[in-house]
Amino acid sequence: MKQAFNFKGTFLALISLFFLTTACQVGVNSDLITGLTYNYQGLGVEEVVLSLDGQRLQSNEFASQSQVYMNFLGVNGFKQENGKVFPGLSVKVTDQAGNTILEAADLFTQYETEGLAAQNAQELSSNLTIGAPMEVGNSYNWAVKIWDKRGEGSIDANMDFSVN
Repeated sequence: MKQAFNFKGTFLALISLFFLTTACQVGVNSDLITGLTYNYQGLGVEEVVLSLDGQRLQSNEFASQSQVYMNFLGVNGFKQENGKVFPGLSVKVTDQAGNTILEAADLFTQYETEGLAAQNAQELSSNLTIGAPMEVGNSYNWAVKIWDKRGEGSIDANMDFSVN
């Protein structure tokens, strides 16, 4: 006996799946030019870009003694308490052998108890000064993690770069 297709049930299942996936922010992105990749879960981010002197970078080669920024734009999804959010931000730089060159567990400790106005958390950034112990001619990996100290969301970004 042939079973009838249940269009109404299938449609409702697809609508439920759509709402379930849009309610939980999850994404993966990669910039093919710079090699910057980022993924997010629970928190959302519209874009992550590199900049130097206020200009967007289109390279993963950084000059020694320059200060490069990884900018997280359109960040959202932090759990709010009285209009405040509580972000954390860690940074780690490793060499090609995987040795840690630089590491900071949480550069946003000042927001631990006071919090940050929610509208100010929509654009967050991490900067990296290219210098010792990094050496000209060598390559490194720069990893940044942003997380919600009062919730469960996070954004992870990393990229390989060389010093010239």
